Amino acid sequence: MLVSPIAIVATLIPALAQPLDGSPTPLTLAIAVLLCSMFALAPFVLRWTKSPNLAGAWMLFAAVLATVGVVYKQQGLHSVIIVWFLAVPASAGLFLGARWTIGFSLVSTVCIAAFWLIDVVPWLSYDPSLTAAEGPALIALNLLSALAIISTLSLFSEHAEARLQAERDDFEARIRRSQTLETVGMLAGGIAHDFNNILAGILGQASMLAVEANDPSALSRASATQRIEAIAHSSRRAAILVEQMLAYAGRSRTSTGAIDLPGLVREVVGLVRPGLDKQTELILDLDRPAPRVTGDPVQIQQVAMNLVTNASEALEGRRGRVWILTRTVDASGTELTRAATPDDFVMLEVRDEGCGIPAHKLERIFDPFFTTKPTGHGLGLAAVLGIVQSHGGDIEVDSSVGEGTQFRVLLRCPDAKALAAAEDEDAPRPRIRLPTATDLSQMVGPRRRRRAQPRPGGPAWVLIVDDEQMIRELAGEVLEGAGQQVLLGCDGDDGLRLFEAHADDIDLIVLDRTMPGLDSLELLARIRTRRPDVPVIISSGYAQDEGSLQLNALGVDALLQKPWAPRDLVHLVGELGLQTVGQSDAPRPTRSTRD
Repeated sequence: MLVSPIAIVATLIPALAQPLDGSPTPLTLAIAVLLCSMFALAPFVLRWTKSPNLAGAWMLFAAVLATVGVVYKQQGLHSVIIVWFLAVPASAGLFLGARWTIGFSLVSTVCIAAFWLIDVVPWLSYDPSLTAAEGPALIALNLLSALAIISTLSLFSEHAEARLQAERDDFEARIRRSQTLETVGMLAGGIAHDFNNILAGILGQASMLAVEANDPSALSRASATQRIEAIAHSSRRAAILVEQMLAYAGRSRTSTGAIDLPGLVREVVGLVRPGLDKQTELILDLDRPAPRVTGDPVQIQQVAMNLVTNASEALEGRRGRVWILTRTVDASGTELTRAATPDDFVMLEVRDEGCGIPAHKLERIFDPFFTTKPTGHGLGLAAVLGIVQSHGGDIEVDSSVGEGTQFRVLLRCPDAKALAAAEDEDAPRPRIRLPTATDLSQMVGPRRRRRAQPRPGGPAWVLIVDDEQMIRELAGEVLEGAGQQVLLGCDGDDGLRLFEAHADDIDLIVLDRTMPGLDSLELLARIRTRRPDVPVIISSGYAQDEGSLQLNALGVDALLQKPWAPRDLVHLVGELGLQTVGQSDAPRPTRSTRD
């Protein structure tokens, strides 16, 4: 504890007045020994109490006692030593905090008032024989000593505060890591549980289909159709789960547009109303004008749909009301009566008078796979939070058990430049949908796509590069069934080899987003150096990221989001200029082995 020797030095400095100008020091040997001993005991107080504040208070208390003794000896308020009654609370304020500062300020106030009373009350007086003359050196040294100790303590205080802040930051980082691991564990457990259920259904139905295929007497068209539909349904459930996880991660936005929030919410209400409980009364307040916001209309619709559905379910089948309104508000939540600026927000509020959420559960409602519903999977509000945050917005929740819950989604008003850019985007028309294996993703890339040139006298050639064998062979089979010839590459290096061998014959390329060896960015850059005209489709299971933007710059003509259905691939290939035939009508050609 470095403060102790500094305090001892500061105590002894005024004693230098005597050799400087011959003035006797009022600090007697007994007072000096007592004060320095108390200062020296401060580290032991710290070790005993484990409290830096108590050790510091011990030192300041010793300083107050010494100051009282010396000031009384020097005739009270007439002495320069009185300055230490100001230095003590100032020192407390530097490293003990507000409460100790107030406490020592009160002690100093009482001491100063007591010496003032001795001066003004006739029957009270000092012993003049104790007084020592205070020369210029003594006055200067006391003032300088007080300033020096306050300045020194301020440096120690700043250093200690920086160290405490570093310790707090480290502690908070460890807490965040712990919470992240807990969330990851919960997320992994929930994903494993849901996917195992989905895979169990797929595996079971596929196994039964295989058994029935080996026994023609047991296989009927109705049975096979039923099992195939069950497998497709489970696959769609898996696609829904993946999209919700991407939304929770804030990475599911695939397009941007200018959104009229009141109109969009009105459309959502019209579409979900038939599926809500008949006891739910929806009260809409969507007529007030609001500036348009920028974002993915489909994702914002998902937010509104989840909130309205949750509000209806919170009524638990009882007759009740759900209020849905939009407003333009400032940062404090006050509705605007002026034109909106980029510092303001368009707010969607959904409020119900349902069961409410207990306080101990309220802080966890956005955690993945946390749910209060018997049949819920706990990704709805997690996805809502991810979507809102990915749009630069915020979400607020108020809830009281037995009274209801209120959700407020705040989306920032864009500036004119951002709004104009959003209006120019080819965002899809807002629509309510559940993601399925047959949804074709919004296309990215130049407004004018490259189109394959029809090949006279034969089918077109398509290069398919994907490291997943099942997907690669499925895509090849689908396009062969649609009348094309295919070349299959198992990774980026293999795809480059096939392209270089048949560069002039290839009419269209389908690339996986991530692959071993050369990834899609590197492979596409190599392809563009030789064939800048060939159309390219990117097939990806990821949401758009920075790499997607680089692919766009390299000239991607379309994005095919996984999971895709065969008709999606055929339709997209046809849009890019290749002639296709219906899979059911096309003869199946032999797989090409031109490589």
